[in-house]
Amino acid sequence: MRCRWGLILKAAQKTSTTIFQFSEEGIQQVAYEETEHYQITRLFLNNPERMLRKLMVE
Repeated sequence: MRCRWGLILKAAQKTSTTIFQFSEEGIQQVAYEETEHYQITRLFLNNPERMLRKLMVE
């Protein structure tokens, strides 16, 4: 799985950040855990062997 869309982080304050995700549906404000980057990293950290096998096949 490859990331085709960008993320823009806008630091509003030290304690909060606004994340905008660009996709085919347009620009949306999303939570950090909803970003494709977070989800792929989480999948890899939870099961690296499976993800490496999948990457080697593609």
